[in-house]
Amino acid sequence: MARSVPSAFLSALLVAVPAIVGGLMSLVLEGARFTSPADPLFAPPAARSFQEALVDGDADSAYDFIRAGLDPNAPLAVPRPAANGTVERLTPLTLGVAAGRTNVVLMLLSHGARPEMPGNGLALCLAAELGDKELLAILTSAAPMPADCPERVLPERPQSGGVR
Repeated sequence: MARSVPSAFLSALLVAVPAIVGGLMSLVLEGARFTSPADPLFAPPAARSFQEALVDGDADSAYDFIRAGLDPNAPLAVPRPAANGTVERLTPLTLGVAAGRTNVVLMLLSHGARPEMPGNGLALCLAAELGDKELLAILTSAAPMPADCPERVLPERPQSGGVR
């Protein structure tokens, strides 16, 4: 007479074996990441858009967009979800300053962004308003500070009506 395997034992095997295999696979993958961190398998995903590359500080991906023919002075449509989905037109230089990405600003200046252009003047005004001395020094070394900076570049934050 053949012995039957208890169903509880089979259930435990069905749960334990995949968990053990998954754990071993994770261990192998993390070991590979530790020994070869520069492997393309472990690289961060490429930026999906020029805007995303600028905001994320991914100067290499942003440069790839410029190399492919994107104008570093052309305004971009930047959605403002906090403002009911309105869209604002900002230059890549202004977006780089708004994100506080010095590496992106340097790359843009090196590859054709011209801070003296009317749309790019806002980048200098924004750097001054944010108090980012490093970005302001970089930008003012490339162009003089515009005389027509708005009183405020950043919108006022709405006052919350909550309880204090």
